[in-house]
Amino acid sequence: MQEILTQKHAYGKGQTAGDVMIEFVSPNTNKALHLGHLRNAVIGDSLARIMDFAGFRVIKTCLNNDRGMGMSEAMLGYKLFHAGESPESKPDHFVSQCYVDFKQAEHEHPELKEQAQQLLVDWEQGKPACESALEKR
Repeated sequence: MQEILTQKHAYGKGQTAGDVMIEFVSPNTNKALHLGHLRNAVIGDSLARIMDFAGFRVIKTCLNNDRGMGMSEAMLGYKLFHAGESPESKPDHFVSQCYVDFKQAEHEHPELKEQAQQLLVDWEQGKPACESALEKR
């Protein structure tokens, strides 16, 4: 007890233990933030503080995951069903509608999935405007 009383808030603090990266929050760019994101932010920040206290050099990061099949499907949904339109109010709702319209069309035209996959590959390879996948409709 004497050691705890002497060291106070420094009791249990670790020495340099190495580097650690903690990624948290990471909202979906196509959806609004919600209570679950707040929970993840609190948990992630708490873990970062605990690791820092334990002696780790903590690197906190948030992944902006704006690439993937969902985004590719939304982009094709825009191209196929909403080309030239702009969001009337909430951009995330507009993007969600493009995605939903694509997924509905995909049920009738399964080949659309291959187009979305090709769009993602082209996008990741840095092809300008991913036109090769968008033109195959």
